[in-house]
Amino acid sequence: MCNSAACTAIWPVATASGSVPSSVPGASGKLGTLHRPDGKTQLTYDGHPLYRFSSDPGAGKVTGDGTQDSFGGTKLTWHVIRLSGKPASSPSSPSSGGNGYNY
Repeated sequence: MCNSAACTAIWPVATASGSVPSSVPGASGKLGTLHRPDGKTQLTYDGHPLYRFSSDPGAGKVTGDGTQDSFGGTKLTWHVIRLSGKPASSPSSPSSGGNGYNY
């Protein structure tokens, strides 16, 4: 789980408000929520916490798939969630940005 301010600055929590359906048409997994220590209600997919990527340029523009990070000594590889539940055939190359993280 991404808990530090440094992590959530790059990978903001995908939050939920109101009721969340347990399934989405076309998705093989189950949606859910968890309650974070900071009081936010976070979306989950098959029990995995969901995040957004702050460097994505807009809806439908996914650039963080396959990105590797390290926060607090924990190494992470981020992946786009797919409705089928299957991983992408090949991760997209992270774009090079000016935020010091090679995104």
